[in-house]
This record gives sequence, C-alpha cells and structure tokens, in this order.
Amino acid sequence: MQIKAQFDGAFNLLPVGTCLHNGQYRIIRHLASGGFGNTYEAVDVALERRVAIKEFYPKSLCGRTTSAGDVTLLSTEHVEMFTQLRAKFRKEAVRLSQLNNHYIVRVHTYFEELGTAFYVMDYLQGESLSARMKRTGRPLTEAEALKYTSQVLEALAEVHAQNIWHLDLKPANIMVNERDEAVLIDFGASKQLQSIDGYTISTSQNVAYTQGYAPLELVSGDMNKFGPWTDLYSLGATLYALFTMTTPPTAATIMDDGLPALPTSLSASTQELIAWLMQPAKSGRPQSAQEVQTQLHLPPSVPALLPIADVEVVVEDSDNDEHKEITLSSQREEAKEEIISPVAQKASSSSWGLLLGFAVVIAVITGVAVNKCSGGKGGSAEETTVDSIVRPTVDTVIADTPVATLDVPENCPEVIKQLVANMVRVEGGIFTMGATPEQGSDVEDNEKPTHKVTLSDFYIGKYEVTQAEWKAVMGKNPSHFKGDNFPVENVNWSDCEEFIRKLNELTGKNFRLPTEAEWEYAARGGRHSYGVKYAGGSDIDNVAWHADNGNNTTHPVGTKRANELGLYDMSGNVWEWCQDWYGSYSSSSQTNPAGPSSGSERVLRGGGWSNVVGGCHVSHRGRTLLITPTTILGCA
Repeated sequence: MQIKAQFDGAFNLLPVGTCLHNGQYRIIRHLASGGFGNTYEAVDVALERRVAIKEFYPKSLCGRTTSAGDVTLLSTEHVEMFTQLRAKFRKEAVRLSQLNNHYIVRVHTYFEELGTAFYVMDYLQGESLSARMKRTGRPLTEAEALKYTSQVLEALAEVHAQNIWHLDLKPANIMVNERDEAVLIDFGASKQLQSIDGYTISTSQNVAYTQGYAPLELVSGDMNKFGPWTDLYSLGATLYALFTMTTPPTAATIMDDGLPALPTSLSASTQELIAWLMQPAKSGRPQSAQEVQTQLHLPPSVPALLPIADVEVVVEDSDNDEHKEITLSSQREEAKEEIISPVAQKASSSSWGLLLGFAVVIAVITGVAVNKCSGGKGGSAEETTVDSIVRPTVDTVIADTPVATLDVPENCPEVIKQLVANMVRVEGGIFTMGATPEQGSDVEDNEKPTHKVTLSDFYIGKYEVTQAEWKAVMGKNPSHFKGDNFPVENVNWSDCEEFIRKLNELTGKNFRLPTEAEWEYAARGGRHSYGVKYAGGSDIDNVAWHADNGNNTTHPVGTKRANELGLYDMSGNVWEWCQDWYGSYSSSSQTNPAGPSSGSERVLRGGGWSNVVGGCHVSHRGRTLLITPTTILGCA
C-alpha cells in the first residue's frame, strides 16, 4: 500500500481491461460507485462468464495517482482506519458468501490486490425496480409488487437469520433477473460509520441512509435499535415508491402528519400492509420477515433469528443524491424524543396507581398504571388534542411506547415481575369518546352521544392477564380453556378485584382496573390514534379473535397485531372488565371520568372470541352483573 500526501483525484476507477487476481478477471465496464466502493462488470476468463466485482475504495481516505490502479492513502493517519474498514469489508464478503438463497446475489471469491480488496459476485442480467419504473414510466401493478415482495422477504429472512441487516433496501437495490425474479443486492450498507476530522471510520456516530427509506432508528444512528424491523420499514417504503413513483415521506413526517393516502386502486390489505411496515416506531412494525410472510399467507421457509448479541453491523454510503450521511447529534434534535427514547422515569409504590382491566368473554386482565404523583399533573392533556391529528386513510401503528420501569420485591415470582414489566405508558390527551364516524354502522345507542374526554397519563398492560399470572397470585386457575399463556377467563368482576388486592400485596403497588374512558382511549391508540375501527386496524382478522375466526376458543395473548400503543387483544379474544358502573353517556366534556357513583352492572369492553365483529369495535360497550362468571370474561 502506497501513501502519498498529494492526490489530484484523476484515477478513481480501474480502467477497462484491467486484469485482477492473476489474470482470472478482466474489467469490462464500471457499473456504480458509492462512498466506500466501486462495482464493475468483469469477465471470468477461465470460465468464460460475466461476473460483478466490488472493490473496497473509501474515497475519503484514498485515491489513485496513476492509471496502474494501486490505491494510495491520503495520509499516514488513515492507515489504521483503512485497515479496520477493509477487515470489515472482508467479513461482509465472508458472511454474504455463506448465504444460500435464490433471491440474494451470491458472493464467490474474495482477494486483496492493488493495495485494496475485492469480492466477486454473480452478474445479474436484468434491471433494478427503480430502472424499470424509469423505463416504463408507470408504477408496478399490485400483483407484480407483491410477487417481488414475497421474494425479497425470502431473502430478508435468510439474511436476518445470520444477524445481518441490509440497511439500504430500496427499489434501486432490488434487481429483477432474466427469469423475472427479484434479487436483493448491495449489502454495502451493512456498515456503521462515524466521522472524525472529516473522515469516516467504523463506529456509530454517523450513518449513511437513503432519504425516505430510513426509519427513525437508522436516521438517529442508534445501532442498538437496529433489527429486522429496520429493513422491514424500508420494504414498506419501497412498496410505497413502487405504487406512487415518488420518494416516500420521511419517518418523522409520517410521525407528525400520518402516511399520505395511497392509490385507491390498491386493495385494503395492501394499503394496510404498507402502513404496518412503515410505522415510525419500531415496536409497531412486524418484528420479523416471517411475520410478514404469515400476513401475506406465505410459508415461512427460514429458521428463526439467531441471538442478536453477536451482530456486527456495517454501512456504505452512496453517491446517489437520494442518499444522505448525517451526524447523530444533529439528527437527535430532529427526531421525536418521546418516540425513539425510552422513558427513564421510575416510580415508587406510593407515586403511581396501577390499573388492571379485566375481560368478559373469557376472563383476562389488562394492567394499567395512572400517574398520581403528588404536586403535579398526570400529563399534558391540554396541549395535544387527539382529534386534531392528521390521520391517513389506512391503518397505522406509530407509538414506540416504553413499558413501565416499576420495581417489585425480589421475592416476587418471575411471572409477576414480567407482568409489571409489561405495563405500557399511555400519555394523556383529549379524545372523542363514543360512536365516532369510523366506527361505522355497528354502533348502538349506548355509544352516544359522543363527548370530549381529557385524561392524565397512565399505564396499561401490554397483554391480557394470563392464566399463569392468575395462578401465581390466586393459586388456582378458573379458566375453561386451559393454557398458561392463554388469557384467564371465567372470572367475574369481584374475582378480579380480589386478584388486584393480592397483586398489590405481592408487589407493593397500587394496581386497579382501568376506567371505561381509559380503556377506550388506550384501545384507540391514545395520542397516536389513527382513527380505525378496531384496536390496531380496520381489518378485524388482523387484530382480533372473534366468532368468525376464533374456532370457539380463546387464544394465547399477543398473537394478533398490536394497536398504536403496542397493546394486544384490546379487540376480541376475551371481554375486559372496567372499573366503572354502567351508565348512560353525557354530551358534556369530562376530565378523568370514573363513571356513575353506583349501579347494578359493571362495564365490559372489547368483545371476545364468541362475538360477532360488531361487538369488537373500540367504542362498543358491554355490561353485566359484577358477579357474573362466564367463559367469555377475562382480565386484561
């Protein structure tokens, strides 16, 4: 490796005709370049076939001073940087060579020459999806896009199983070969980069990303938050581009203004898929390629993810004018802190009220916590009105709401510690309670009149209370449909109150059932609500177990899609008890309403496995005597 202080930049590329690897490969033409590499078309002389060759070439650190092709570093200070990055380039080649999937470009050979490194890949005859749209001047059809999506999901499942994230998925990096198959290319974005003194090295302060295709965690450069969900966001953005022929809005824009309307020619299921994939909050997105394959009714064909502990993430910049490299410090000022940062606040047993909600179709408990800090308000409800949020026309989940960090005694059973850990913080706000327009024709008179409700912050359980949790507290399991991870059912309101009393003794906390208003606000998605009919979407089969898909039984908690706050089974599976006595609505605005002061029946919410779909929308109200134990009642 030569080092030269002066460089005029005249020979960045290897000239056509250059022979590499003892004459085995001959360069035919230059294909593309990015900030950290050049890609060439070449011929394998011995086998008489075309190949693609990627050259490690970090242009901020090096160049070529002559047509001979030897790489020259700009300064002796860059030797260590260059060496480290080249080692990562080699590791990238090794890991990609170990992938064996029909929809991933294959790596065959790695070698070092001319002071740098190269790896040899399949040469794909075809065009990228980006090039196809430019050539045809039209978006892809729904059938075309979904076919390619299924193939890309196969590739991502394989890649993610090896703890590799692509980090630059977009139409330009999906090639369509001569057999009309999608092939995922350009894994150069698999490096994390940092800038020091104007140059880029392998740490995590700077991240190269493509505008419109990068989720918040990639934009913010937080490598600890990268995962399958990061690439899946980009897959959703890719679909958006394929159908609209426009650059997708940024994740921050979607977070503030919602996802713009998609073409009305698309099916509702495809619109919902894109909205699901493009959640600004990673917890609202699918967590694996297999999960999306299941949604699309595709057979998952790749094993589950390996532990993430061994992951090494690597990313390459691109000269594409869509591609940006940006500092972490500047992006953190732009990203919404409440979305991408966990809540660090801890609560003592005296400062929080913890609410538990209980379901009715099969007894299931919902955990909730209300901020009752002395001397302060529970939230800033006056500052944000849920009804004022601009909502897209498709179902979306956007809140990366952190779970509670509530300490419990060390001697608590692990299952109870997990119950407490699964409490989700809900920011207070103002919303319209009752029969709002998106609830459609299923509404009943007791859901009227609509009225404004202001709520303070509170916590609510991520899942319905399970039978394992009930047994840990009560020492018995009254449920009809047995299973530790199934919701507890066949419990009445008084049973739930006894469960809460014992849970509070065990944990030293102050759990309670949610009020009816808290339940509906949480089910709607709180301040992040996108105004859909059911908790999590407008397609009930995606979010709820009900009479038409429940097979006459309850189901393990958390097996359907979560809502905007990451809460599961708020629609369907089992009814959920609320704290309130049942009563008629008033049209007047209310703050933290607790319902009537007395009555003969308690409120039930959410519908259950035996209910028709009309009983599962978020404003639907049920009621029953507080002593009623049935297999459709549960604790949530």
